[in-house]
Amino acid sequence: MKAKKRPKRFFVHIFVLPFAIAMIVPFIVFDLCISIYHRIAFTICGMKRVKRKPNFKIDEHKIALLNKKERFFAVLILYASGVINYAKKIISESEQYWCQPRSIKGGQLVTNKNKIGKMQMMMMQQQMAQKKPKKKKK
Repeated sequence: MKAKKRPKRFFVHIFVLPFAIAMIVPFIVFDLCISIYHRIAFTICGMKRVKRKPNFKIDEHKIALLNKKERFFAVLILYASGVINYAKKIISESEQYWCQPRSIKGGQLVTNKNKIGKMQMMMMQQQMAQKKPKKKKK
């Protein structure tokens, strides 16, 4: 809204406009790549799928109040924001699947440097201890 208050910035906006519009291409490519990864990897690994629609929130009633140029840029920005939120959730699910503790060394649970709750850590230690067979001394 500051641009409306500064009419002298018209030429600056004209200069920046091609760069702003060109940013749609990397977001479309990123969206395509993250969607392909999501479909293939999550299906093969049996992971919980992330819903796409809740990440793309476009307020139709607010956009209806804008003129065509403002509406175009608002939709562009909301799309870019939605792609980023969608990717964050996919990355979060991937991290939970791939970055789980793998082994116990010296009685301690070896984890990736992620923060894990104490209760969850204790449960994982118990599960790992149950899976490891105890050797009998002869």
